[in-house]
Amino acid sequence: MKSKRQNDPEKLFREEHFILLTGGIFLALIWIFSFLFISSSYKNEIKSTQKQIQNLSRVLGGSLDSSFANTEKVIKRLSNNFARNWNRYLFERYQAVNRLSAAVEGLPQLEKIVVLDNMGTVIFTNYTSRPLSKKYSRLPSFPLSVGPDKKQLLCFDILPGQKPDMDQEGWIRYPIALPGGMVVGSVAARLSAQHYNTVLAGAGNTPGIEIFLHTVTGHLFAGVRRTSTPVVPVDSNALTMGEDSFGTFLAYLKNNGDREKIFHQREISPTCLKLTVWMPVGSALKCWKENLFHHGSIFVLLNLLLFLAFGRLWRATKQQRMDKQRLFLSEKRFRGLFHNSIEGIAIYKAVDKGNDFVFIDINPAGEKISSVSVPEVMGRRITAVFPGVREMGLLEALQRVYRTGNHELLPAMHYEDDTRSQWMKNTVYSLSQTEVVVTFTDETELHRVEAQRHRLESQLRQSQRMEAVGTLAGGIAHDFNNILSSVLGYTELALYDVSQGDGPMENYLTEIQTAGNRARDLVRQILTFARQTDEDIGPLRPARVVKEVLKLLRSSVPTTIEIRHTVDDTAMILADSTQIYQVIMNLCTNATHAMDIRGGVLTVEVSQHRKDDIEELNGVPIDTDNIVRLMVGDTGVGMSPDVQTAVFEPYFTTKKPGEGTGLGLAVVHGIVKKHGGHIHVESKENVGSRFYLFFPEKIEAVPENPSPAFSIPGGTERILLVDDEPAILSVNRELLMKRGYSVKTSPCPDQALGFFKSAPHSFDLVITDMTMPGMTGDILARKMIEIRQDIPIILCTGYSNKITRERAQKLGIKGFVHKPVGNLRLARIIRTVLDGDSPI
Repeated sequence: MKSKRQNDPEKLFREEHFILLTGGIFLALIWIFSFLFISSSYKNEIKSTQKQIQNLSRVLGGSLDSSFANTEKVIKRLSNNFARNWNRYLFERYQAVNRLSAAVEGLPQLEKIVVLDNMGTVIFTNYTSRPLSKKYSRLPSFPLSVGPDKKQLLCFDILPGQKPDMDQEGWIRYPIALPGGMVVGSVAARLSAQHYNTVLAGAGNTPGIEIFLHTVTGHLFAGVRRTSTPVVPVDSNALTMGEDSFGTFLAYLKNNGDREKIFHQREISPTCLKLTVWMPVGSALKCWKENLFHHGSIFVLLNLLLFLAFGRLWRATKQQRMDKQRLFLSEKRFRGLFHNSIEGIAIYKAVDKGNDFVFIDINPAGEKISSVSVPEVMGRRITAVFPGVREMGLLEALQRVYRTGNHELLPAMHYEDDTRSQWMKNTVYSLSQTEVVVTFTDETELHRVEAQRHRLESQLRQSQRMEAVGTLAGGIAHDFNNILSSVLGYTELALYDVSQGDGPMENYLTEIQTAGNRARDLVRQILTFARQTDEDIGPLRPARVVKEVLKLLRSSVPTTIEIRHTVDDTAMILADSTQIYQVIMNLCTNATHAMDIRGGVLTVEVSQHRKDDIEELNGVPIDTDNIVRLMVGDTGVGMSPDVQTAVFEPYFTTKKPGEGTGLGLAVVHGIVKKHGGHIHVESKENVGSRFYLFFPEKIEAVPENPSPAFSIPGGTERILLVDDEPAILSVNRELLMKRGYSVKTSPCPDQALGFFKSAPHSFDLVITDMTMPGMTGDILARKMIEIRQDIPIILCTGYSNKITRERAQKLGIKGFVHKPVGNLRLARIIRTVLDGDSPI
């Protein structure tokens, strides 16, 4: 068809005629539009310059308004101050001078500030470094303006310089009116023309622009003009000549440069100054003319080229244009879907008969999810870009889809290589015979949230188990402590009755007493672990605790583990012995677990050091210079760096489920920090671990326990003893009676209250248990105090979460002890309470 059209002269003529006619019309439109464009750009350039000058005037005017407002505020404040202290300042001139000097500080626009009387004589000035010259002793008097509301306003005027070689000066003045209304003078400040020249010079950056600051009467105060060279300040003397200065200034505006100017004025409040900004039209259009010449030529040339291109494009067939349009729309839809999809899309081409695939394209979402870019993956094999696709199973899915043509939806799978680790969900389908498409999403965050949810649920279950352990510990503590009270009490009675020197019997009873005390400490340790007991902090020698722990461990540790200890018996810290016992026991237990399989050496050391000699304590806030270091080490399996960073986190454990809670080292860390110490761990896999604990050293000596035979105090007072346990009631009665006290017992709190009501002054002291049937000890104590306010009461408790030391003190109870309480401690508390002191 194309060949036939070219051989048809009539058709070719019509086609050429149509092209020429269309080209002529197009060329005419080009020139019309060019003319309209030039006219429009001319107006826009003028408007743009006008807007630029107006904006500059507004911005600069605002800055000047703020500057003069600050000056006005200072002048008015000084005027009010001198009005209030006029008479005092006349006699104390140095204070007036200091006041003026302080006002000028931080105001670069003020060169000088003076106080004038009504005659214009300068009586105060801020120039304190030299005496006033005669030429500065008077200033020409100029009237104060009066506003419509009859109030005196701030006055501004330009006066000749005080010396022949000085420029004219701008002064701003405000009256000083006494409280009665009489004007006694004024505060006047000389403004710096140089400062305002600098302000004006920094405002405009357009060549040809000129800025003037002048009075409404025509006196020029400051001005600058900007040329292609740096800013040149306007010579004020050259533009202000005598009384006709305003006319001279206006003549300058009209005659200097072009006659047509772009002009803007605004008043500067609160003064009588005006700001004038203008620019000659020729200067404003200079750049526009240059751009018009260059850009206009290019514009016309481009339009001519477009005309020629139009002629060539017209020769294309209509079918070709339609085909291109359909192809363009189809590709546009595909690209829009491809680029805007929030899912990653990757297109692959099969190679090696479908055994491997190379990248053809990947969309922006896929780049972001996979942390790759199109240039670095284009044309490369998928196994080279993502080495882990084989283990992930994605490569096999691509091969199946390529061979069968059936799409596959894959579940979320974990991908990992040397540079990335993430969970991906993929959908694979065939695009053509040789191309395969994969859409994928990043499921890493969803998987992390799910894992976090399972971890939190596990921690919640663990917390509930620990809460149950705490509840169980609190439940058995009362009954167990009552049993221990009986055992220890009768043991002490037996020790009193045994004859001195009866070696075997005395040794047996002492061992029973030691075991009972250890059982008491064990109950206290359980309650401490369950956070249900008070701390008992005092001077402690860690060596004793270490020896006791190792003695207990020796029987349970396998013979393949050797125990070594090196302890300094003189080292002393301020700590709770039960909690330190728990710390050492936890660390030693963890150490033995690390050596269960192949055995090893458990090492425990206690030593004294200077803080400055320990590198691990650099920057650690420990107040004392002397440090006690406790070290627990093993030669077990050790820990990786990742495990070391998380080893003190709650519920973190490397043991199998059911073998550990993940709380041991977290509790150790909390106890050490609570005692003002620091903990540091060093470990290497297959070598072993060392835990270093640093505590502030306690210098004072630990008081030795005195011998019971000579230090247990007694008395002859009358004591009412109340306890629902007959064994405890009997043993305490015997112990107290041996100390000389008169004791009356009662197993029932109601019965004891009846005894007390019938004869409240027959008892000097009441000792009661806390948990009793029918009435608790705190209620019994409150009722007895209501009957007799000065009755001293000691409250004993095996365990109760209903009473604390602070609550007992608020009830008026004088003594508060935990069972089991030893004979010596109970006797001392009784003696202290009866003597008028309160051990609470």
